Order: sequence, then C-alpha cells, then structure tokens
Amino acid sequence: MSALQEKKTATITVRGKTTTIKYITLNNGGVIYARVTWESGEETFFYKGMYGKPKRWEAKGIPDDLIEVLSEIFEKETPVISWVIDQHRRPD
Repeated sequence: MSALQEKKTATITVRGKTTTIKYITLNNGGVIYARVTWESGEETFFYKGMYGKPKRWEAKGIPDDLIEVLSEIFEKETPVISWVIDQHRRPD
C-alpha cells in the first residue's frame, strides 16, 4: 500500500462495546469499497451500492447497526483510486 493509501484509524462504539479499526475507502473502476482491519487483525470489505441501493454500504455477515456506524465514517472520505492488475495482462 503506497503512502497515498495508508489506512486511517477510527474508534467506534456499538451496543456498548468500543473498538478501534483501521480503514481505507477505495474506488476501483467505479466500485466503491472500504477495507477495514479490526483489532484482531481480521479484515472485512464493505461495498457501496450493491443490490440496487446506490447509497448503502454492505458487508456479508455484518449487522445493520454496525454498518450504519461505519457508513457515517466511510461517507466522510474521498475514495482513493485503486487499480488491480489482471494477472494475464500487462498494464499499458
């Protein structure tokens, strides 16, 4: 991850529990997503605009109340342009 793509830190509280996350919001060809690292070191990807709801963030297995708290954080960010290089092609 380059200097422009360093993760930010946020402390959140949901259902009386507080945790600190590291996150970054990214834009890969128009797909907006956030990459979150939890205190445990585990990562979760949150995608914006899935399932025909352009303003909603989604992540598999994450409860709505947690998504709502994180969405407020993600919405304040300008997504960093991210590129994935196809393993079968070389970039121009």
